[in-house]
Amino acid sequence: CKASIKRRHPRRATVKILNAYPGYVCTISVGLLNQSRYKLRVWPEVIDADPGITVTRVSDPIATKRLRPWKVTYGEFAIEIENTAPQGEHLEFEIEFWVTKARKWCTFPGA
Repeated sequence: CKASIKRRHPRRATVKILNAYPGYVCTISVGLLNQSRYKLRVWPEVIDADPGITVTRVSDPIATKRLRPWKVTYGEFAIEIENTAPQGEHLEFEIEFWVTKARKWCTFPGA
């Protein structure tokens, strides 16, 4: 697996799996730094996934904590290529990180 951040969309990480085959598994770790002066809540959402990819959150403190200014939080995602995926293909998906100021009344998808 190879993960990268898009310059035009800094909240979006693209993950590419080169030469994928059914049953392949990998894990990516993500670290987020709050460079604002506000407490933030961040939650990830998988978007634009090719067919045959299953993505699950292994550890997800990202969506449950208030991220204080100049602090870092980490999360991990497990990626598995399903048996229906073609062998030898290049597959990819994107994770977008939604951010809002931390307030007691905020609720998020999947939280």
